[in-house]
Amino acid sequence: MHDLPPLNALRVFEARARIGNFTRAAEELGLTQSAVSRQIQLLESRLNLQLFRRNGRRIQLTQEGQSYSQVVRPALEMLSKETRRLSRKPGRDTLVVSTVPSFAVKWLAPRLQKFQQVNEGLDLRILTSYERTDFERDGIDVAVRYGAGDWPNMHAERLAAEEVYPVCGPQFLEREDLRQPVDLLRAPLLHGEVTEGWEDWFDLAGVALSAPLEGPRLKGSCALIQAAIDGQGVTLAQGSLVASDLREGRLSRPFPMALRSRHAFYLVCPPKALQQSKVAAFCDWVSEELK
Repeated sequence: MHDLPPLNALRVFEARARIGNFTRAAEELGLTQSAVSRQIQLLESRLNLQLFRRNGRRIQLTQEGQSYSQVVRPALEMLSKETRRLSRKPGRDTLVVSTVPSFAVKWLAPRLQKFQQVNEGLDLRILTSYERTDFERDGIDVAVRYGAGDWPNMHAERLAAEEVYPVCGPQFLEREDLRQPVDLLRAPLLHGEVTEGWEDWFDLAGVALSAPLEGPRLKGSCALIQAAIDGQGVTLAQGSLVASDLREGRLSRPFPMALRSRHAFYLVCPPKALQQSKVAAFCDWVSEELK
């Protein structure tokens, strides 16, 4: 057992190997990119071998890293599954929800107390991931995913129509003096991975673009929204993720024009899972909250 590397380093390695991206792995784990890098370096030093190599702008698993990941992931999955089984409180049921990090952080986490108040006998366990959910293998009851609703052999219930529109910090808005949509062309624009981009929004606003749009690119809605809150620029955001930030004054909406998104957040689960009262209770509660 003394040969085992630190568990945290193994968790970071598994997430980075599975997701294939340092930024997304950091977001899933709730760490900074530098913390992820440090854990990978610690593991490589402990093993005395290179797990990743840089190929141009891409960072890929080495042959040894690929082989190691095939052992580490099932081992951690087995440990996690057994821990969940043993840690369940007697007489209480547990609902395991898998969701993308942005929905977990910006929508679900602030409402946990409200859910528990109406479901006192149910423990809620939230797992964050971008991966396609294997419900049986991972012990997942229901998932929240962002997409077009086309998950084969799954029940997919759209939670609400999604709008996408520009947001920024209130001090940034005042400093940049954004009065008309065309004024955004001289402001720092933050680019992300939402289905609809800045070109679509400027077209809706009637602003002609004479050159490609520039600006920092961030992966993950949480990073984009936080950058906007911190006054780094203007980002396009899904309305459901920024509603509380707008309501509480952390963000401002400079213009009313909004794109109707082609995608939305969906509740996804195997059809038979809806027969479970805990899954039905969660689906009903989320749908009601989003109204």
